[in-house]
Amino acid sequence: MEDEEVVAEDDENIIKCAVCEIMAEHEVLRERKIGTGADFLVKCQECDGVHTIQFRPPKIIEIPIMLTEGPKSNIAQIEMEEDEHLALDDVFAHEEKHWRITRLENRKGKAVRHVAASNLSRATALRADQLRIKITMTDGEDSEADVIEVPAETIFSAGAIIRHRGEKWRIRAIHTGEARTLTGKVPAYYAKRLYLHLPPRDDYYPQPQTPRERRQAWKEGRLGDNPNPIDVKTQKRGSGSHHKGHRSNRHN
Repeated sequence: MEDEEVVAEDDENIIKCAVCEIMAEHEVLRERKIGTGADFLVKCQECDGVHTIQFRPPKIIEIPIMLTEGPKSNIAQIEMEEDEHLALDDVFAHEEKHWRITRLENRKGKAVRHVAASNLSRATALRADQLRIKITMTDGEDSEADVIEVPAETIFSAGAIIRHRGEKWRIRAIHTGEARTLTGKVPAYYAKRLYLHLPPRDDYYPQPQTPRERRQAWKEGRLGDNPNPIDVKTQKRGSGSHHKGHRSNRHN
């Protein structure tokens, strides 16, 4: 009998008995090492039946995975257990970096969404903690291509404003490789390209609507050079005192 189901409860060996077929505590009578595994002679505490269970660790196999970090790619032989299952978007660690699986192929050469390691022929993965995203910047009739690096947890929102090269840009569209969207949100690891447009100036230099917003705009230099910004509160207090004094003189 191989690889019996074992449940650990308060350090007890709870397994399915081969004699009475009940999940019960078993006493280990003898252990014999077999390669990297072991055979255990055990006694069921329910029926006193004695039987042997075999534990064999899964075989370790090497799978070629193409690791891509920015413009650089290399194929690494990654060790894993043969019964391990992998799926698209799984993240794993290798050489102190994290990688996200973007493609899996079975032994028939077919692209699949999930597969057992024993049936996996090859895979590809992208650096997961920092992602390089292609962008197209459009200013009027001029367009320019570039690349930005963002943390893997970044989520892009269509219509949002981002900074690049000291400028503010509006995300006009997001391409996922399958479709282009003008609305909604897309995780960075799904984004293949961002289409950026310079927003109207009022989008990121809004006109202040209140005295407080105006003071803040002066501080940030958004209203030009103003070395002596007017303190609206002081001005109001001064205006009030002036009016009171004026009324007082008029009564005299």
